[in-house]
Amino acid sequence: MTPVRLRAAASTLERLFEDAAGQLLPVLISPDQVGETLREKIVLDASSPEALLQQWITSLLNLAAAHKIAYRFCRCRVAQSSTETHLTAEVIGELVDPLRHEWRIDPRQVNCSQMSLSQDPAGYEAVFFIQKH
Repeated sequence: MTPVRLRAAASTLERLFEDAAGQLLPVLISPDQVGETLREKIVLDASSPEALLQQWITSLLNLAAAHKIAYRFCRCRVAQSSTETHLTAEVIGELVDPLRHEWRIDPRQVNCSQMSLSQDPAGYEAVFFIQKH
C-alpha cells in the first residue's frame, strides 16, 4: 500500500482535530455507511499540539481496529498550558457490522506517520500519512 497523504486545515485547534478525523474517515470506510448510535469519549494529553494530533489519529485507528467502532464525526475541545496540550473528544458513530460495513483499509494494518503541524495568521494546517505497518 502506498502511503496516503492527508491534509487538515482550520482556524482553531479544535476544528483542526475535527477536520483531521474527517479527512481520515473516508480513507477507512464510506461515511454513508456509518450511523450515529454510539458515543465514545477520548481524553488525551501530550507535550505539544503536534504530538497530541498524532495520538488523536492513532486513537481513532485503535477505536476502529481494537474496539470495532466506526466513527461518523467528532466534537473536540483542546486546552493548552505551558507544559502540555489536552484533548477531550466525543466520537459519534456505531459498532461495525460486517454485513453492512466494509473497510476500505483495514485499520489493524495501518498507522499514522510523518505528522507535521503548522500555524499562521489564518489558522492551523496539519499533514500526515496513513501507511501500512
